[in-house]
Amino acid sequence: MTNESMKAVLQKTPIGVGIYTSGMLISYSGGVVTEDYLHCSKEHYIVNHGVVVVGYGKVTDEKTRGHCEEFWIVRNSWGSRWGENGFFKLCMDGAGSEKTPLGTCLINAYATWPTYSKPKEA
Repeated sequence: MTNESMKAVLQKTPIGVGIYTSGMLISYSGGVVTEDYLHCSKEHYIVNHGVVVVGYGKVTDEKTRGHCEEFWIVRNSWGSRWGENGFFKLCMDGAGSEKTPLGTCLINAYATWPTYSKPKEA
């Protein structure tokens, strides 16, 4: 899934995604994390954690671990005392590139969201 298609879905609903996470993410306390910091984006990695993408933004004053221009806002399941009240910012730059072929931490690879359809009339 491309960044642009994920952004379009996020205009309507959050997106459940699978990511690969190493031990580096546990120490997150704020700012934007990148592939350069996490080393989590190799195509042969296996997704090992589920999270929810709830939004996105452009880097302005955020502390960034590595270079990044845009990020995903992600709800984690590790409780509200972890990260930024249970959320973290993950760099979205370079999805589809050699460095992040499936997005940072494979975030673009496995996305799912609810779809709503009109009930059929009887």
